[in-house]
Amino acid sequence: MRSTTFFAALLFNLFSSSLCGQSLGKQVSLHVVNQPLRVVLEHIGRHGGFYFSYNSNLVAGDSLVTLSVKNKPVKQVLDYIFNGSLQYREMQGFIILQRSGNSNYWYISGYVQDGISGERLNNVSIYEREHLAGTITDDNGYFRLQLKEKNNYNPVVSISVSRVSYEDTSFPVKSGYNQEVRVPILPSHNSLEAVTVSPNVQRFGLGRLLISQRLKKQSTNLRNFLASKPVQFSFTPGLGTHGQLGAEVVNKFSFNILGGYSAGVNGLEIGGLYNIAKADVRHVQIGGLFNIVGGSVHGVQVGGLYNKVFDSMSGLQVAGLLNRVKGKVSGLLISGLVSNVTGDVDGLMVSGLVGKTSKAIKGQAVSGLVTKVSGNAEGMILSGLISGVSGNMKGLQLSGITSLTRKTITGTQVSGIFNYTKHLKGLQIGLINYADTASGYSIGLININKKGYHRISLSGNDLADITFSYKAGNKQLYTILLASVNIFREKAYGAGYGLGNEWRIGKNTSLMSELVTMAFYNGSWNHVPIITSLRTSISVRVFKQIQIHAGPALLAGERKPTPGKGYAIMIPEKKLFSIGKTHGWVGWQVGIQL
Repeated sequence: MRSTTFFAALLFNLFSSSLCGQSLGKQVSLHVVNQPLRVVLEHIGRHGGFYFSYNSNLVAGDSLVTLSVKNKPVKQVLDYIFNGSLQYREMQGFIILQRSGNSNYWYISGYVQDGISGERLNNVSIYEREHLAGTITDDNGYFRLQLKEKNNYNPVVSISVSRVSYEDTSFPVKSGYNQEVRVPILPSHNSLEAVTVSPNVQRFGLGRLLISQRLKKQSTNLRNFLASKPVQFSFTPGLGTHGQLGAEVVNKFSFNILGGYSAGVNGLEIGGLYNIAKADVRHVQIGGLFNIVGGSVHGVQVGGLYNKVFDSMSGLQVAGLLNRVKGKVSGLLISGLVSNVTGDVDGLMVSGLVGKTSKAIKGQAVSGLVTKVSGNAEGMILSGLISGVSGNMKGLQLSGITSLTRKTITGTQVSGIFNYTKHLKGLQIGLINYADTASGYSIGLININKKGYHRISLSGNDLADITFSYKAGNKQLYTILLASVNIFREKAYGAGYGLGNEWRIGKNTSLMSELVTMAFYNGSWNHVPIITSLRTSISVRVFKQIQIHAGPALLAGERKPTPGKGYAIMIPEKKLFSIGKTHGWVGWQVGIQL
C-alpha cells in the first residue's frame, strides 16, 4: 500500500474511534504458501481491522512468503516475516513499517494482567511521565509503548500503569532497549474508585462525538495525573506531540490543525476547527468553529459558531451563533444568535436574537428579539420584541412590544404595547400599563393599577349633557377614558382621553386637576371639532363609595364650519381669547363619582 493511500484513508477515518485499538497485539491466524508479501500484509490487515503503510523501496511487495501461524500477535508474525529488520509504529488504525536502527525510538511491549486471577486486562493505561509517552492495552491485554529520544532518558526509566478499580503501579526498565514485559496489577481496596465520573466535556454531545473511546479511557484511568508543557501541536485529539496523554496536559501554547483535546490552557490556543479543554482556559482561546471548556475561562474566547463553558466566564466571549456558560459571566459576551447563561451576569450581554440568564444580571443585556432574566436585573435591558425579568428590575427596561417584571421595578419600564410589573416604584410608558400596586407613575392609553385608583364618573358640562369617564392609575397620576352624548340639546357624540391627579385637602374633600382632549361628531367626519380642556374640581365624599364634584374648566378648540342639521355647535362664538382659528373660553362641569 502506497503512502498516498495511507493519508487518504487517514483523513477518511479521522473521527472514527473504532480503529483506535492496539493493532500490534491483535491475534491472527494465517496459512500461506509462496504468496506475494503485499497480499500477505493485506490479509493480516483485513483480519486485524487495520491498514499497513510502508515505502515500496523498503518493503518488496512482490517477494514471496510461506507462513503458517495460529492465534499469534501481529507483532510476532511481523517479526517472523521481516526477521526483526523492521520496526512498527501505530497511528490511528494504521501500522507503519519503518527501517530498524532508528536511534530515536525504542519500545516497551507486553501484557497487563490481574495480579490475583491472572486475567489479561484491557483498557489499562501504560505511560511514561517525563516525555508524555502513553498507550492503552487492547482486548487481549497487550500494549506496545513507543518511546523516543532514548539518549535523553536516565539509565533506568519508570513506567506507570493505571486502571480504574486497580492500584496505580509502576515498574522500572532499562532505557534504550526494546523489551517485552508482563505486568501484574492488584485490585484496589477502595470501593469508591469503581464509581468514576467522566469529565464534563466527554459527556457533552460534541465531546462524545469527537473524543475517541481510547482517550476517554485514558482520562478515566489517569484521573490523578496532570502535566504542564510549554508547547503542543496536534492534528486531532490523540494525534499530536503529546500523543495519547494530550488530554492530561496544560499547555502554554497549543495549535490544533483540525482540533485538540487538552487538560487546559494557560496562554494561547488556536484550533482550525475546534478546541476541547477538560479544565480551565486562561488568556486566549480561538476556535474556527467551536470551543468546549470543562472548567472556567479567564480572558478571551472566540468561536466561529459556538462556545460552551461548563463553569464561569471572565473577560470577552464571542460566538457567531451561540454562547453557553453554565456559571457566572463577568465582562462582555457577544452572540450572533443566542446567549444562554445559567449563572449571574455582571457586565454586558449582546445577542442577535435571544439573551437568557437563569439568575441575575448587573449591567446591560441587549437582544434583537427576546431577553429573559430569571433573577433580579440592575442596569439596562433592551429587547426588540419582549423582555422578562422574574425578580426585581432597577434601571431601564425597554422593549418593542412587551416589558414584564414579575416583582418590583424601580426605574423606567417602556414598551410599544404592554408593560407589566407587580409593584411599580418608577415610571411606566406604554400603550397599556398594568401594575398590581403602584407608588410611581404610568403613562399610556390604558393604565391599570389592580390595587390602586379606579373611578367611574357621570357628569354634565357645557359641552355635553352626559359624559361617562373611567379613571385608572393612582392618585398622583391617572388616565381618563371619556365618552359623551347630548340627549337634551342638539345632537353631539364625543370620545376622549386625559390625564389627572387627585390631592386630598381635607378628611372628605379633595382637589382634582385633569387635562382632557375630546373629539366630537356633529354631523360631518370632515370637520370634527377637537377640544382640549383643563378642568379643576372640588370633590366631596358624601358616602363611603360616592363623591360629588364640580368646578370650572378652561377650554380651547378650533372653530369648525356650521355642523350638520340637528347637530350642536361645539365651540361657541363667545370667547375668552383667540389664537388664530383657536378660540378659548371658560366652561363648567358637575358630576358624581364612584
